[in-house]
Amino acid sequence: MNEEVSSVECAPSSPDAMYLPKLLRGGGALSAGLRGFRTRPSAAPHGRCLRVLVDMDGVLADFEGGFLKKYRTRYPQEPYIELEERRGFWVSEQYEHLKPGLSGKAISIWESKNFFLELDPIDGAVEAVKEMASLPNTDVFICTSPIKRYQYCPYEKYAWVEKHFGHEFLEQIILTRDKNCGFCRPSD
Repeated sequence: MNEEVSSVECAPSSPDAMYLPKLLRGGGALSAGLRGFRTRPSAAPHGRCLRVLVDMDGVLADFEGGFLKKYRTRYPQEPYIELEERRGFWVSEQYEHLKPGLSGKAISIWESKNFFLELDPIDGAVEAVKEMASLPNTDVFICTSPIKRYQYCPYEKYAWVEKHFGHEFLEQIILTRDKNCGFCRPSD
């Protein structure tokens, strides 16, 4: 499907979507230091635009680095897995294989207060998203999942976005347990 994209306003209900889960890791190739950005370019009300969904944990926020730092501080006598040795999606599963009982300790780290709020941004990622958001005909959203025990997680994810992107970007957050839902996939 090749359509010419004219100047349009990107509406949240736009059916076009592009999920870029690891595109921004490192982000160094894109120019940094953008001061201002807009999340919705003003333009004609008809047409299509590109919707970009960017994952938060491991793409914008350094989940793995933040986890390891807090785990080693809280459990200094326990074995740990260096970042270069981490494999798979579930941190808790790999820690349980390292030593029985470590899964619960690992989970306690990201369930604790301030875990998500204190995550460092991945180098260049925030700047890359700001640059992408400034492109015409491009609507950028941060699509992230809360953990199952979510006492702190949702609030902290919103606070993290506000801290690193500004208050105006809070309207660009999609918080969902299922990133495979219909609004996250391109239409056929």
